[in-house]
Order: sequence, then structure tokens, then C-alpha cells
Amino acid sequence: MIRSYALFSQKYKKSHYFIVSALLLAIVGSIIMLLSEEKIIFSIGLVLPALPFIIIARASDYKRKYLND
Repeated sequence: MIRSYALFSQKYKKSHYFIVSALLLAIVGSIIMLLSEEKIIFSIGLVLPALPFIIIARASDYKRKYLND
């Protein structure tokens, strides 16, 4: 999965940037809602993007080591 996402991010850079931006917007939106509404349910938006960010980070490391741009 790491290798396939590394290849995907290398081939489709704009889609990769969109995915990362969407994850960051989800985190920012959850922080805003958590602070304004003071409901713990909005903390899910902070936890859910963690797995995709781990995959993206490992794919970036793989791409840097093994794939040439």
C-alpha cells in the first residue's frame, strides 16, 4: 500500500496535493468545531486523518529513497 501510494503521488501530483489539503481542512474544521461547540464528538475529526497521514508520510519516505522524480 505504501509503494502504490508513492507511485500514485508521483504520477498524480495535483490529486496528492488535493488529498493532503482535504485532510488538513478536516483537521482544522474539527478544531474549530471542537473549540466553538465544546462537544467531544468533534475530536473524531482529529483522530480519523491520522492513519492517512501515516501512510502519506511513509510513502513520501519510500519515494525519496527508491523512486526518482
